[in-house]
Amino acid sequence: MLRRSVSPLRAASVFSKNVLGDALNVATGDRERTWATRVLVLIVAFLALVLWIFFKTSLVDLLLFYYVGITQLAPGVIFALVWPRVTPWAVGAGLLAGECVGFYSLHNTIAPGGINAGFFALVVNATICALVTIATKRKLAVA
Repeated sequence: MLRRSVSPLRAASVFSKNVLGDALNVATGDRERTWATRVLVLIVAFLALVLWIFFKTSLVDLLLFYYVGITQLAPGVIFALVWPRVTPWAVGAGLLAGECVGFYSLHNTIAPGGINAGFFALVVNATICALVTIATKRKLAVA
């Protein structure tokens, strides 16, 4: 079996366990989680087919988008660890900006100088996060 052919199964099982099982308490048992995963594999495969038909997006392109998306979590985590002043709104704004730029630049080659689209989105994310943090005041916790 090819690695890319397992991607819908991985996506479905992660979604079934973390979202349906842990967050929504819908599929909590093994039997329910197995059935949810089976149904979600069909849904993920159908969505991949629709994306391929209408946007000519392959599973490799979807994996690239996934990696760009996961990478966008790095500035928020790093800022939260080393800069106590960073706010959740700043992290969210940076994350949203990075995701939007990453998605757009994956399909429209807007990255300047030929740099990687994910890295360009990462720079935008960190910049927006820093600017929003500097522009807002953090409320001090009352002890």
